Amino acid sequence: MAEPSPSIGEILTDTPVPTRAQVDLLWWTEQNMRTEKGKPYEFSDRAYLKEIYDCWTDRLVIKKAAQIGITSFAINKALWLAASHAVTIIFTMPTATDVRTFSQARMNPSLQHSRLQIPMSIDNVGIKQIGQSFLYLRGAWSEKQALSIPSDFNIHDELDRSKPDIREMYEERLSASEIGWRLDMSTPTFPNTGISSLYAETDQREWFVRCKACGREDILTLDNIMDDEFRCLGCRIVLDRTNGHWEATVKADVVGFHITQLMAPWITAARILQKQADYKFKADWHNFVLAEEYAGGEGLLTRADIITCLMSVQQVVGKTVVGVDWGDTTWALVRQRDKIVHMAKIEGDTRTHAGQVAEIMGKLNADAICDFGYGDTKNKELIEKLPGRVWMCVFKDGAMYPDFESKHAKEDRIINIDRTRSLQESMQEMKDKEIGIFPCDLMEDFITHHKNLTEELTEDKHGEIRTVIGRSGPDHLAHANNFARLLACEGGVISPDEIASAGDNRVFSTREDDSTDEGRGTDLKSEMDWMNT
Repeated sequence: MAEPSPSIGEILTDTPVPTRAQVDLLWWTEQNMRTEKGKPYEFSDRAYLKEIYDCWTDRLVIKKAAQIGITSFAINKALWLAASHAVTIIFTMPTATDVRTFSQARMNPSLQHSRLQIPMSIDNVGIKQIGQSFLYLRGAWSEKQALSIPSDFNIHDELDRSKPDIREMYEERLSASEIGWRLDMSTPTFPNTGISSLYAETDQREWFVRCKACGREDILTLDNIMDDEFRCLGCRIVLDRTNGHWEATVKADVVGFHITQLMAPWITAARILQKQADYKFKADWHNFVLAEEYAGGEGLLTRADIITCLMSVQQVVGKTVVGVDWGDTTWALVRQRDKIVHMAKIEGDTRTHAGQVAEIMGKLNADAICDFGYGDTKNKELIEKLPGRVWMCVFKDGAMYPDFESKHAKEDRIINIDRTRSLQESMQEMKDKEIGIFPCDLMEDFITHHKNLTEELTEDKHGEIRTVIGRSGPDHLAHANNFARLLACEGGVISPDEIASAGDNRVFSTREDDSTDEGRGTDLKSEMDWMNT
């Protein structure tokens, strides 16, 4: 198990016996620092942070949940080192926009509310001078941000949303330093990627809570939640979640901590369960609450998963969106909120495809998101026909949510999304039966295209092993649905007659909804015997 460096005092100070302020970060923080709201730091409810503040290893990895106090820890450690010694520190966030927000909302208030009695310059967004030290705030997405300056301490926040090769470029900045500290921290995303990959190389410390009644010690999981309380798995007595200690679970030279929201006593068991219900995407629940990587752990879609989402035609409410996957055969899918209401297969002369999609959009007063790669000329034609109503989707690793308000989206009509993550969310929506599908004569294609999606492990150019979504055959309607899902939201009403008239073929059953459970999983045997194959 990795131990704190015994030479911390020798490295950072010439004083034979260092002062408390030079070696006790927790005490220094309580004495000198305030939160961005100006309140003193208080650790009675955050017992899990104490050992982290007292950990003096030169390399530290933290796999963390959201809103758990780790970014504040990183700020305090950086400012302590800068205030106590003449050093250079690099603190990275994923993008330049993240840096600006972090500088103005987190770093500047921390400095303004602090009790540090040293000169400080905080006007510059990207550079802060604290005494004789310099703190550089930089993005970890563009090569231009990786400065050619020496560093004593690199802090990388939200690592999973940063480019791995940029982090490696910053690593070179430490090579000339006698200190050479690095702190990597992030909410996780995919297995074997980013923070999860780094954490796997550490001693993987977990927070063990000890029951005051029977003495049993456990890592907190959802199994501990009973009757809306965190209880001992042995005697069922309510646990004091602050009564715990960190313990390494493997032997390694690097220290790593895994911090979940279950360890935070101000977040109740009932609130944890409510978050599980509230999160739209299961991956977000695992990442931000449990600090666990997630890659669609239940597996990919089956035929039964899709069939149980079938429902009868009814009037539905929601913004009408067309997802388009261009090709020699073009596939279009219409969604309204959580309903798939129309599918179209467009064949023949490809020069007519954009016009046929525009016709569907016009009949349903719909917007569209289209595949970018294959349809450059088709997209241009569609954008010219229906300005302001068409976007192109470009897959970009790490882009977790589409930003329709960005300059890129408004002017270039392009949105970015992570291919694997978005497809996983689209499939999870069906596995959880959170979507209804109106049956049509393209259902067999729809099912086949989704069943052709596969999970694969691959090694990227940085040597990282990642789970990606591949395909074993045509997957066009899966992408068309995924595109449409990105924009579907509330607003507008479309009727069964309008749906049926959207294409040349009458592709939908128009019987009235006479089922229970909102028509989902209805008895369709009489008109859909082909489904039983």
